[in-house]
Amino acid sequence: AYSFNHPEIIKELADARDRGIRIRFLLDKEHKYELLDKEKLNYRIWNTSGLHHIKAILVDSKILFFGTGNFSLSGLTEDWNGYIETEFNTDR
Repeated sequence: AYSFNHPEIIKELADARDRGIRIRFLLDKEHKYELLDKEKLNYRIWNTSGLHHIKAILVDSKILFFGTGNFSLSGLTEDWNGYIETEFNTDR
């Protein structure tokens, strides 16, 4: 993700981590992630060039939430972004 600073989402992810859920992030090098650091959520930095157009969250290899917006307050609520959530059929 290009930015990831929505406090409610970060809190929920920290709670999930505390329940034993594995959380992984790949984030842009141009931003600081103080809220992730505060919650002691580990992340990797994307150090190559290029824009991050599609942002995605994959849950249990079954549910994919993706879209054009960043996981920030403005990205989720104020900007003109589109999101899709889909579930994979893993019984095939």
